[in-house]
Amino acid sequence: MTINPNVIIDLVGDKTFYHSKDKIDVDTIFNEKYLKGQWQRSAKVDAVNKGRIYIMQGTVYLRPGARSGLILKAFAKAIHPEVKW
Repeated sequence: MTINPNVIIDLVGDKTFYHSKDKIDVDTIFNEKYLKGQWQRSAKVDAVNKGRIYIMQGTVYLRPGARSGLILKAFAKAIHPEVKW
């Protein structure tokens, strides 16, 4: 089976809360252009070819809770940009 997504939604935490034992430049690894570039270099799928890579940054996207409705709306906007939200 081959996976060929039409959309890639990459959920990234908040750099304020990022911890690593290695010395890492968090400004680089949390940079949206850098994050999209990783997908563009490695994944040969429709989502990459059509530029439909979305980076959603913040811990809100990683923890379900009271703002789940806002998260779902952000996903819907990424998947269906043709709809007037």
